[in-house]
Amino acid sequence: MAGKEISGIAAADASCFAARIRTDAQARRRIRGEPRDPRVTEFVALIKKLGRGARLAGCEAHDRAAAIVSHLPQLLAVALAGVVRDQTDETDCL
Repeated sequence: MAGKEISGIAAADASCFAARIRTDAQARRRIRGEPRDPRVTEFVALIKKLGRGARLAGCEAHDRAAAIVSHLPQLLAVALAGVVRDQTDETDCL
């Protein structure tokens, strides 16, 4: 993922994408038997040292997971704020 906390054309920065790893390209290389990008190999080794596994994902699966991980906490926070407002709003108790 790449991006900033600010938006708009003035905030554009092509270097955000300089070190990206494309999951679809990695999956195609693996299917063709080509070597993985060394960055992927090193990252997978780190994940394994932490006692976890790693697997490649296609673009659609990756995007779906990223959307859930990035948007779900925001949606939950908004819902929680709504519940708190509803439970503590005393403006109509005159």
